[in-house]
Order: sequence, then structure tokens, then C-alpha cells
Amino acid sequence: MSKNEFHDPDIIYLDEETEEKEKTERPKRVRKKKTSVPNWKKYGLPAGAVLGVLVLLYVGVTVYFMGHFFVNTRMGGYDLSGKSVSDAEDFWKEHISEYVLTVKENGGDTEKIKASEIGLVYKASDSIQKALKEQNAFLWPAAFFKDTELNSAVDISYDEKKLEQRIADLNCLKKEQLPSVSAYPKYNGEKFVPEPEVVGTAIDVETLSKKIKSSIESLTRQLDMKEEECYSFPKYTADSPELEKACEEMNQYLRASITYQMDTDVVLDKDIIATWLSVDEDMNVIFSEDALRAWLTEFGDKYDTFDKVRHFTTPWGKSAEVQPGRMNWGGYGWAVDEGAEFTAVLETIKNGETVVREPIYLVGQRAAVHGDPDWGSTYLEVDITEQHMWYIKDGRIAFECDVVTGLPTPERKTPDGVYRVLEKCTDYTMTGNIVPETGQPEYISHVDYWMRVTWGGVGFHDATWQPYFGGTLYQTNGSHGCINMSYSSIQQLYPMVEVGTPIVVHY
Repeated sequence: MSKNEFHDPDIIYLDEETEEKEKTERPKRVRKKKTSVPNWKKYGLPAGAVLGVLVLLYVGVTVYFMGHFFVNTRMGGYDLSGKSVSDAEDFWKEHISEYVLTVKENGGDTEKIKASEIGLVYKASDSIQKALKEQNAFLWPAAFFKDTELNSAVDISYDEKKLEQRIADLNCLKKEQLPSVSAYPKYNGEKFVPEPEVVGTAIDVETLSKKIKSSIESLTRQLDMKEEECYSFPKYTADSPELEKACEEMNQYLRASITYQMDTDVVLDKDIIATWLSVDEDMNVIFSEDALRAWLTEFGDKYDTFDKVRHFTTPWGKSAEVQPGRMNWGGYGWAVDEGAEFTAVLETIKNGETVVREPIYLVGQRAAVHGDPDWGSTYLEVDITEQHMWYIKDGRIAFECDVVTGLPTPERKTPDGVYRVLEKCTDYTMTGNIVPETGQPEYISHVDYWMRVTWGGVGFHDATWQPYFGGTLYQTNGSHGCINMSYSSIQQLYPMVEVGTPIVVHY
């Protein structure tokens, strides 16, 4: 159908030219792009829904933990996770009624103390309620990542008298109590080292009682008596610094060594010094000065000769016994000055020194040799019985002659013993003791040669008044103690003898 065939009066028709112009001038329709839904609308609504659920869950769990303990919550070492106050109380009631404390001894033996034996029960209180209130329910998520130990203690009660009796009945208190021994410095042949302590079985009852009560009150299941130091433990162990210090100090003493050159060497070293060292209860080092004095006394007893009887054989084969000389008269022989030697030795030991030394002797108390006899091979010998004397030089008879010794009475006899020539002089005047009745000397005699034997007035000298020498003349016309010699004999002997020459007088 063409336009002309259908004509609607309400429609304005354009001719073809006009219609074409209309098309070119009509603005083009712009096609609008199709718009999408925003991301926040797309994802926000579901996320919000999830967040809401989480919030509701957090709040719900928070409300739950307002009445229940967090997970990983312990009280007295026992798990209370998720328990309410009533649940916790029920737990403790049952737990405490079945409570048993195992007491473990040193060595492994065990004993048990049961709740029923001491009347142990749960004591209702608000301690669990308070512990729950202290819990911040809003922090429950953190509880999954940590353990919480509540400081609150469970309230309990027990019969103290029953507990005391149960403790008294423990088998460990009825066994033999062996005391502990502290570690101490021990000499091993080279030095002092710590000797380990020994833990005994002697129990500190007071400590044991306190530890048992503490264990029960905290509902601890086991008490190790050794770990809890319920024994009378040693004061010092092998690791104690006091012990280490003591060993160091004692080993300083052991560095000392003293060698005395006697007939054979006498060595005072660490093996002896170690026996003089000890420590007190506070680990202070003690050096026994008494032990050192005792050692020096023993040393003197062995090597001192001035106060000893000597035995020897005379040049012609007679066995003789020689008594000690009188010290105050100038007795001969070794005599260690123990007081002076003590001071010297103590100083050497404290300084840890090594020395070779000769003992300090009393003034004038030295002999020719160590050993028996100690006068060596050069000496003067007087045989009172034979009324004869010899001068032995280097083991050989250099001179001999008859003599007259003292009248054999207590006041005038020649003192036997070992002496030395104390002095020599010529043109000497001898003076006797004062006679009380007269106030005058018993005698005054001039001699040309004098060799002193004792400070009491005994000596060798010429005696021109004697009719002869030797034999038994001394028994009736003996001297006042001196050794009388003929003029020619003393004149010959005098230049041969030196001051200090030993003199042996015997029967």
C-alpha cells in the first residue's frame, strides 16, 4: 500500500524532499551505555552479614565466659576450662575428697597421706567466684593462645592434730638417721680437691612438716623430700665457692718444701704439711701450729744429742756408755732451738717456699757430725776408771797419758758426759768455792796451762803438786773435779787442741 492509498487526516505527511531534509537535520540518537551494580552493594551486604554474625558470636561467647572460665585456665595446677563456679566447686569437692599426697624419700621409697586420714575437705567460700570475676570476659579470644594459672587458692580445711600424728607415723622418721656430710677439701697426694658431699637420711622434721602442710594446702600430689630439702643437707657442696677458695689457700701451703741435711736428708713437704691443714665449719682454713710444734719436737728428739746417752768403743776396744753432759755446764751435742725453728718454718710454709736449710740450734749446741757418736773422729777422751786420757786426731791416737781426776765424792767427782773445750789460756788462777765458815775460797791455785771443760770450773791443767798420775791416787788425793796432768803432758797437749774440741768423759 502506498502513502496515497492510506491517508490518515491526523498525520502530517511530508513530501520526499522535505522528509529527506528532515533526516539530515535531525540529531543523531546517542545510545546510552548499560550501567552495572556498585562493588560495595555487591560485596558489602554479605560481608556485613558475616560481620554481624561474628559480632553476635563474640558477644555470645563473651556472655558465656562471664559465667565460665576461659579455656587453658588452671587453678592449683588443675584444668578449669569452661567450668562454671558450681562446676568448679563440684570438681574441687570430689577432687579433694580423693586427694592423696605421695611423699618420696631419698632412695625412692614412698609413703602416702590420704585426705580421709587427716580430715581434708573442700571449704565453701567465694574464692572461685572472685577468681571468675577477675577474668575479663571480653578478652576470651586471647585465652586460646596462652595458659592462665589463677592465683586464687582453693579453700580447704583439715584436722591439724591428725596431720601432725600422721607425719609422726611416717616410716621415714622411724628409720636410722644417717647425717649428711658436707663436701670438704681432700688431699689426693698432689693437692687438695673438693670431696663431694654425701646426702644422708637424717630428716629435718620441722622442714618436712612445713613442706607437707604446704603441699596439702596447695593440693600438690607429690613431695620429693630431697628436692624440697627436707633432709639435713650438707652446708657445702662440691660446687660451693667457699670450698674452692679453701682448696686454693691450702694448696698454697703445699708449695712449700724444706730439706734438712742431717745424716740423711729430712724432707718436710706437702705430704706432711697436708696433715696439718683443715677447715672449720665455715670453710676457713686452719693451719695446725701445734702439729708443727709436735713435728719439731719429734725431729729434735731424733736428732738432738746433747741430752742422750752415747755408746761407743774406745781406741783399745772397750765398750763404753757416755752420759749426757750437763747443759748449764756446757754440755756437748746437737740441740735444735725449736722456738726459733718454729717461726722460721712457719714463715717458709706460709710463703710456699722451697728451701734447703740447717736447723737453728741453741747457742753453742752443735756437734761435729750427725749420728752416733756425734763428736766425730777428733776428740779428747778421759776414762775415769782407767785414770787415763787420749787425744784422738782424725781417728788416730795423737797423744795419751795418765791423769788424776776428782775425788770420787758427790761434791768433787769429775762429771762424766760429753763436753767441749770452752776456753784455753795460760797463767791461770783457779779459785774454789767460798767456804761459808771462813768466807774464803776453798782453794786458790795457779797453773800455767788451762783448758776449760765446764762452766762449773772443771778443766785440764798442770798439777805439779801431785806425786804421780794414774792408778788409784784419785781415790785418796783426787782433785776438786779437774783432770790433773803432769806439766810435761799438758805442755805437749795444749798446742795440739783447739777450742771447741769435743771431750768424752766416762767410766
